Amino acid sequence: MAVRTRIPLVALSAVVGAATLASAPASSAATRFATYDAIVALDNCSGSLVRFPGAADTDKALVLTNGHCIGTMPEPSTFVYDKAGTRSATVLGGSDAHTVTKLTLDRLQYATMTGTDVAVYRSTSTYAQLAAKNVTARPLAATHPSDEASIDIPSGYWKQHYGCAINGFVYQLKEGGYTMNDSIRYSTCQTPHGSSGSPIVDATSGTVIGINNTGNDDGERCTLDNPCEVDAAGNVSVHQGQSYGQQTYPLTACFTAGRIDLGLKGCTLFGATPAQPPTDPTPTPTPDTNLLVNGDFESGTRGWGGTTGAITTDVTYAAHGGAAKAWLGGNGRRVSESLSQSVTIPANAKTPTLTYWSRVVTAETGSRAYDTFSLDVVDGTSTKRVASASNLDASSDYVRHTVDLSAYKGRSVTLRFSESEDADLATSFLVDDVSVTAG
Repeated sequence: MAVRTRIPLVALSAVVGAATLASAPASSAATRFATYDAIVALDNCSGSLVRFPGAADTDKALVLTNGHCIGTMPEPSTFVYDKAGTRSATVLGGSDAHTVTKLTLDRLQYATMTGTDVAVYRSTSTYAQLAAKNVTARPLAATHPSDEASIDIPSGYWKQHYGCAINGFVYQLKEGGYTMNDSIRYSTCQTPHGSSGSPIVDATSGTVIGINNTGNDDGERCTLDNPCEVDAAGNVSVHQGQSYGQQTYPLTACFTAGRIDLGLKGCTLFGATPAQPPTDPTPTPTPDTNLLVNGDFESGTRGWGGTTGAITTDVTYAAHGGAAKAWLGGNGRRVSESLSQSVTIPANAKTPTLTYWSRVVTAETGSRAYDTFSLDVVDGTSTKRVASASNLDASSDYVRHTVDLSAYKGRSVTLRFSESEDADLATSFLVDDVSVTAG
């Protein structure tokens, strides 16, 4: 994923510095919740310290902001999930936005700009530890907000409040290559650059119902910093000066045990993979039935052994399909990795075939095979190499491969993908959508 030099949406001014806007326009929010308590200032955006329904005092406290505020924006149709990393944040408080405490964020639990624009960070402090410092996280609402509800949008970056009301919900909001669903439209709030990630607070209950994220600057149609509205019939409208936010209640269906879990039933965030009921361990395959378990890697390590850490949703390189893939290699040092799975080839299979998609990305140059990849079929004590590749096979996209498994009818064999790198310059071997069919 290429690092963008221009961050769209309302984070731009924060990135280039507060000098871009000498002062931010403000509108008053005369409610008892219009304080900076639990509001967070990041180096490029705003945020808030939030508490999900059912969270325990011993849980690590979570910080909510936009997906486009994480540094390198997620590309369309991608997400970041459970990624380690360190980031600092400042928790504000009171009516004067004074600094209450500093936070260390050690894990990006989830981020996306597909369907919504959201990021959830985990801090190293528990809710109980923050309570001892007189910091109380803001509750996150679990239901859809109401039209015309009065709202307060406190910005930790600008240390200003923007008060107005919800003015309907947008079926689809399109901006550049991004699409956001059921977005919140504001009545009068014109939130400036730098207010990205600010919570949208229900002025009556004090709960967080959304997150501020974008606005139309120049009246352009569906471009970066100029989102357009699309209704259910496909009609497009543009409203210069209009600001928008994203609802946050869908996050609550994906929360358990102090973290975001995309496998939870009812979770609808992009990338969610609800657990499937167990299948018959010995089904009678149809010609197109995949005899492998989790051949697309979307269920994580299920079915696979070996270097299971190679199964990832990292967005540096796209998967062939879905969000997950196997990423072998890419270390730039002397190392070997492998993934394997056993499979039984039916004795009555007509044309048993192994199919997989692979891509090679390398920093190596020249005409020598420094880093290698192989696919072996292990049949008892016998091992047969049925495919191989190296840094010389680099490609810009995935390539389809097939292997005839007719020799193994009626036998249980192990399929093993392996890579070996030398001591310098990385080569990544990406594998996805692996299947074995009876034919």
